Amino acid sequence: MQQAVQPHFRAVRCLRNIHANGSPLEKQTMTMRSELLRSIVVTALLCFPSLAAAQGMFIRPLGNEGYEPYEEWTIVNYIDLDPSSGVLDWNGGNYTYDGHGGIDFTLANFAKMDAGVPIYAAADGNVTIAQDGYFDRCTPEVVPACNGNEANYVRIQHAGGIETRYFHMRKGSVAVSVGDHVTQGQIIGYVGSSGNSSDAHLHFDVYVDGTRIESFLDNNETAMNEPEFFWGPNPLDYIPYPTDRPGSLDSGVTDHNPSTPELRERPDEFAVFPLTDSNDPNYWIQLHGIDGADWNWIRYEWLSPDGTHDVTHTDSIGSIRYGWREDAISLPDAAAASDSYFGEWEVVATLRENLIGGNVLEVGRVNFTTVIPGDINLDNEVDMSDVLAFVNGWLYQQAQGDLTSWGKGDLNQDGKTTLEDAYLLHEALLEFGSSTAALEALGAAVPEPASFALLFFALLFTASFRRRK
Repeated sequence: MQQAVQPHFRAVRCLRNIHANGSPLEKQTMTMRSELLRSIVVTALLCFPSLAAAQGMFIRPLGNEGYEPYEEWTIVNYIDLDPSSGVLDWNGGNYTYDGHGGIDFTLANFAKMDAGVPIYAAADGNVTIAQDGYFDRCTPEVVPACNGNEANYVRIQHAGGIETRYFHMRKGSVAVSVGDHVTQGQIIGYVGSSGNSSDAHLHFDVYVDGTRIESFLDNNETAMNEPEFFWGPNPLDYIPYPTDRPGSLDSGVTDHNPSTPELRERPDEFAVFPLTDSNDPNYWIQLHGIDGADWNWIRYEWLSPDGTHDVTHTDSIGSIRYGWREDAISLPDAAAASDSYFGEWEVVATLRENLIGGNVLEVGRVNFTTVIPGDINLDNEVDMSDVLAFVNGWLYQQAQGDLTSWGKGDLNQDGKTTLEDAYLLHEALLEFGSSTAALEALGAAVPEPASFALLFFALLFTASFRRRK
């Protein structure tokens, strides 16, 4: 429950605001009407909190419904307040980069983006710009040219000369048009990675009379330029500083050491590890908000079914604003393993004695196989998870520069994963009756040069044509 603003604090704030903006009687000219309007808006919001949003003028533009801060996103950057080549955020830290403007609310990976994370209007207002239609999966590794691309974004004009801007939205997700009136909490689009972007995130800007401001900076000039006005009486309870909430947004178990491009997408999840398979369990975890203290460490505990084969590893880490760590164990061959190896294992990760991640896996006696063509992740179904597995394998290969470095997408068993395998996966999706979304994702998600993309879609068209015959 939000704490009430103390009466004496509210009175001082109201008087200071009225004094700073002048009395209505002193503002008779056309040039001062905007200042008068702002005075009325600010005074109303501060003197009568019931007129304001539950948490100040703004609500969180991400994860406002049913989520606590840092459950589905983390803040990676604020506005850079250092006019030189150095960096300085509003808190005196380095959560920014040179020349950056706005707040970056960043998701764990593109899988979260694909699942759909809504963006909410921070306050009531009118849409002045709504741009859509641009590629939305920009990363440094896959599409460097995105730095010159347009972003999908929305601008909203609010009362009192305040404007908010929402950048890097998902292609096709912008849900408003120019001239629309939006209400606070209305979904205006979904998080993407369009334009100058390296990860799935929302870049959130606040402007006052055309000047960008840091909404968390208290400059002691006017009430409107104080964080309490925008985010409520306890702004750092509503949206804490990242190092006050260190932890993880996502984690998983796969069968190899994933590359950075694969981690950006999300490594394919493998839940079954046969002892006759040469691929051992590898645990990955996305980390954020770790401040680099000398006592920073992560402990990974691999817990066997009856406790007789537990393994503990400790990883000493420095500062991690946004990144990943991995850990792995080696399993014996089935012939050398006792029965106590088989069954459900659990891997848990703790940071400074606080649990931040955990996953389960199954260790089996024999190689887990499938008779279903296209079942890349071996779950006895051909669906979107197999598309993601194929795309992750493709990304891993591109990062390694070796088409033979990942074999699970090699459906035609020619020793490499290529467009021919994408063709076979498309056929399997059709055969298994999978959704149109899975088919479209397969065609859209594989990052490759334009010439290969044309061939790829030609293969998909051919597959569809052959299927209809």
